[in-house]
Amino acid sequence: MAIQIRPSLHLGQNRVLTTLLSGEAVVVDTESFDSLNYIMGMGLEPEVSAHVLKMLKYNSVFVDVGANVGYYTLRATTRLLRHDKVFSFEANPHTYDLLQRSLYANSYLDYPNIVTTNCAVHDREGPLELVFSPRGLGGASLWTPKNAPNVQQVTVRGAKLDDLIPADLVVDVVKIDVEGNEPYVIRGMHGIIARSPNIKIVLEFFEAYFANNSYDQMQFQREIADLGLQMWRVGDGGALILHPLDVPLKGSHYCVLARSLDDYFTREGDMLIEAESLEIRPIYRSSKTPIVQNGRIAYAKERFSHVRDQDDERVLFHGPYISLDPGSYQLRLVGRVEGEFLMRIQYDFGRVVIAAVTLNATTDKTFPFVLQEAAQKFEIAVWRTDASRLIEVDQIVLKQL
Repeated sequence: MAIQIRPSLHLGQNRVLTTLLSGEAVVVDTESFDSLNYIMGMGLEPEVSAHVLKMLKYNSVFVDVGANVGYYTLRATTRLLRHDKVFSFEANPHTYDLLQRSLYANSYLDYPNIVTTNCAVHDREGPLELVFSPRGLGGASLWTPKNAPNVQQVTVRGAKLDDLIPADLVVDVVKIDVEGNEPYVIRGMHGIIARSPNIKIVLEFFEAYFANNSYDQMQFQREIADLGLQMWRVGDGGALILHPLDVPLKGSHYCVLARSLDDYFTREGDMLIEAESLEIRPIYRSSKTPIVQNGRIAYAKERFSHVRDQDDERVLFHGPYISLDPGSYQLRLVGRVEGEFLMRIQYDFGRVVIAAVTLNATTDKTFPFVLQEAAQKFEIAVWRTDASRLIEVDQIVLKQL
């Protein structure tokens, strides 16, 4: 049996497929995050995942260490789309198979920018002994006693993240959830950290893990500081609280490691829709004077007088086909308009239209809207009309209220 979660639930980003007992596929409709949590028997960390998604830009490089069945991998992929690069690592061969099935269920199995690897990310190359419960989706560990009840043992490949990621690639966001192996993952990615000035690392930091695997906690905190990173713990309501690295962090927390979060805090809650993330009609993209240059959109009628007056040539741009959770939003265009253009805010490839407006010189270019359900393939689309003369868009900002 396989359970496929339809995209009508609040997470709204994907349909996670997990194998239970046989090969039959059963579709289960859900209406909330909690339903998926119940079905999968695992926490989905809404406050943590919200930070991960906000850290991603349309062209980010995302690394998922301890991918499990692919929750973060899929959410990042739906946010980043074809501009992304996603590296997904899962040590447990059983769970790695479920990760592949999740990708298949969401039509991403052969997606060229997703690289999945069945290995244990560590600080060295070589075989490692992984202990896991065949009845659980999580909890596989290199540190669980091999004689613990109801567990199995499997030999897996160990490898450094520095050896698994192309040496010239700058990494933007890393999520690490590896049941106590986090310090060894960090030790094996010093090269990535050195060449990635704005890297954000989201990881589990559980005090009990250090006692279990004989890794000195304060040594790990000193190593973090030596890498030039600071540490913020995720507090109540998702608040990020700076924690001094010379003071032991007690208890169980999710944390963010980064050199600085200045760039994150300045845009938290805002998603800048970069011009390069939009689909541009070929006639406007391949011209000697394309409408997208230096990160802005600029169309002038006199430059394109040769364009045929057909419906498909009237569309200037559309996209970026991201996924949004239910909630209140505001879309804002920064720029100027001469004449008249048409714009639609929509999702599901235009099957659901949120708003259709006319853009002109006097139009208020701030558009609030509410999503009652998750929106996949969210986009804005702008058409020229017979009255169109000029449109210049410096920024498109999407804000969740």
